[in-house]
Amino acid sequence: MAAKAGLADGLRTALVASRGTGSWISPWDDEFDEIANVYADRRPPWLAELVDQRLQERLSSSPVFAGGQGALEAWFMARRLVRLGAIVRPAIQQYTTRMPVALYREGWVSAGQASTVWQPNARPGLLHHPLDGLLADPGLLDHEVWRLFEVPGAARELVRCKGTWEEALATLSERGLLDRGRLIDACLDAFFKDFAASQVGWYATFHDRMAPTVDEVAARTGKYIALLATNSAHGVALAQRACDRLLAAGRLPLADLLAASPPLLLFPRKSIAIRQLKLLGKVAGEPSVRALALATAAGAFGHDRVDVQEAALDLIGTLGVPEGAESAVIAGQAAYLNPALTSKAADLGLVAAPPSPASAPACIPLTPAPPGDTLPPPLEDPAELIQLLTQLMEDAPDALAVERVLAGAVRLAALPESDRGRLGSPLVKRAEQLLSGLTRRPHALSEGIARLALAWACVPCAPPTWASWNTQVVRDIPAARALEAYHAIGDGPAGAELLAEPSAADGSVHPEALLARLSTWRGAPIFRHDMEVALLRLSTVDASFWETWDTVHPASAAQARRAYEAGTAALTFGTVVSTTTDGLRRNRTRVLARIANDLPVDTGESRCWQLLIDDLPDPLVDPYFEYRRGGALSDIGPLSPVVASWPLLCPSQPELAAAHLLRPLSACLAPDRGRAGPGAAAVTGLTRSSAPLGPIGHLALLTGLSAVEADVRIAAADVWSQAAPADRLDPDLAADALVEGVVSEAFKLTRLADGLRHASRQPASAPMIVRSVFASADRLVSAKSPNLHLLLELTRELGAAIALPELPESIVALAAAKGSTKLAAAARQLVKP
Repeated sequence: MAAKAGLADGLRTALVASRGTGSWISPWDDEFDEIANVYADRRPPWLAELVDQRLQERLSSSPVFAGGQGALEAWFMARRLVRLGAIVRPAIQQYTTRMPVALYREGWVSAGQASTVWQPNARPGLLHHPLDGLLADPGLLDHEVWRLFEVPGAARELVRCKGTWEEALATLSERGLLDRGRLIDACLDAFFKDFAASQVGWYATFHDRMAPTVDEVAARTGKYIALLATNSAHGVALAQRACDRLLAAGRLPLADLLAASPPLLLFPRKSIAIRQLKLLGKVAGEPSVRALALATAAGAFGHDRVDVQEAALDLIGTLGVPEGAESAVIAGQAAYLNPALTSKAADLGLVAAPPSPASAPACIPLTPAPPGDTLPPPLEDPAELIQLLTQLMEDAPDALAVERVLAGAVRLAALPESDRGRLGSPLVKRAEQLLSGLTRRPHALSEGIARLALAWACVPCAPPTWASWNTQVVRDIPAARALEAYHAIGDGPAGAELLAEPSAADGSVHPEALLARLSTWRGAPIFRHDMEVALLRLSTVDASFWETWDTVHPASAAQARRAYEAGTAALTFGTVVSTTTDGLRRNRTRVLARIANDLPVDTGESRCWQLLIDDLPDPLVDPYFEYRRGGALSDIGPLSPVVASWPLLCPSQPELAAAHLLRPLSACLAPDRGRAGPGAAAVTGLTRSSAPLGPIGHLALLTGLSAVEADVRIAAADVWSQAAPADRLDPDLAADALVEGVVSEAFKLTRLADGLRHASRQPASAPMIVRSVFASADRLVSAKSPNLHLLLELTRELGAAIALPELPESIVALAAAKGSTKLAAAARQLVKP
């Protein structure tokens, strides 16, 4: 037995023997005990080192499955030797972290019988329960069990055991073998230790399993209040639940809760901030602290999420703005509110009322240059170029600013290299960091703008790894154009200008401007994407334009004309609503657009036009805009600037642009905070054109109003508020989009009603909301759409300020029918004079 354990040849041989694969020795077999006894009897000087090394080994297979920890399982051997007195209790943390899975073991279960050997039709199942192991070794209850609450990483291993440890410890407590009070204290104390915030969830789960009584919670009030200040969402949520119980029992020190509340109102996780607001709302029921509670709640006005800000505003509005010093505090905090909430705050007297529509725009502009406005002059000041490059490397929300920088950098490349190197030197360090791959890129165009900055500053840099690829999806076009600008600075003819720089805020290029820029190339080869995008942006031209092109740049004239004519093809669109299951087995409903008519075979050799129409005949081929065929792109940074550029690609085809914007908006119908930025950029892109929205444009706008994230819904509400008074919306098209999304269960009426409520705060938006709801009412009532009463209640509220059109027959019939549902009640309120 000593030879089998490797004792004959020292530590190295013993390590190899104990790790042996394919020869697992069950810790519950007599043979395991015999080997442990031999170790204890011989007691080599390296025995403790052998145990420590085995405990610290990284496991290559599942540690919870029988045989997953080698021939001789390290923790069991360590525990046997401790009990036999052969070694002292190991001080390393792995002695504690390996215990949970050691006492919990899975194997194969077939026909109700457990086995460590696979059999036909066998499934993984429980072989050993931690409770049995703890009862078999009572000494663990004196020391090892309590170390589970003190050693980093133990909670992560306890989670692996699927609730069995919670059950085991609670059972031992009920039997009087473990002190209940000490267990509760140990749970709470774990949150104050230096553990990773993401690895303490098990302690909250076990705390809830112990279900402390109100008296037990009250005895630890100080700990729960202190727990509110920790950085773990699990611990804070646990403390909030405890405070709620104490508040209901009248045993919570209100002053302590109020003092602990401000950081929680700014907690990044929305649920924490909202739960604290609800607690403050209950506290405000006590007259003596009402004013202080509401002033404290106003701290949530500084939260990043608009829906948290609005929840705080609603709380103050419901209970009333207090008088005195607290009123001034609340008004001061109101300065941090999102502009979308200005009207609501003004109604409470917290901020000045927004200007009336007669003296100012109906809503805050979403872009620096709304459609129809004159663009800034071409960029010709080197100092302004440096400033914009610095800003755009970090954040590029305005696609027109990116266009202006691309064209300006190429135009100003005519400056002497010595001047460019001197002026551009402040850009170099940050640009090189972004290209190094060692730092996270702020957004998807950061790399292209950084490379452009280095080229302008005369600093050499390697071309990107994808430079030899063809552009594969629409998302690649802005990056390809930035790379062309980089090459134009170094290789283009002196004085050359990019062709595609927009002449108007909708992205269109005037024919005279395009021909003037073309002449600066003096017959030199022009860059493909720059020319193709310029032709997509080109206003209507006649034959004389092409005659002039042929004179100025004959080498490209024929190809340019074919590309232009391809980009003017008439397109009709349909919609595709599809529900699929993602990799986590969650249903995902997508609302997408497709080109319904037959496309011409000749695309004029325009790669950009080909990409714009490529997937739209069958959008389900590549439904998620952030994916390239063959794999996801996860290292290029947020895609918001790329999405913002899409409407500028085809200003004469707004429905085509809307079809592409619909992709990131459709992704926002499922929970994913990371897609909120591209979603908001997409719905804001609908404001680029001044033309009325078509069916796909309306569908994209309604999809934004139905997004999961409040940021996207509010951006969509702003677009509605701009488009309605500009006669860009059609109630029938809006109703068609609403019905299609709701009936297919892609839109949830709770979110859609919330988005429309935000839009309704601009008076000019209200009539269009009412007409759209009424136009869709018959079909929604017939489909028995859930939560339809929310739309009717909103319409009723708006009807107090505007004259309602004739009520749809379905609403009149609902009001006349018997029933006490929320829908029937809302219909009766609408019918009531």
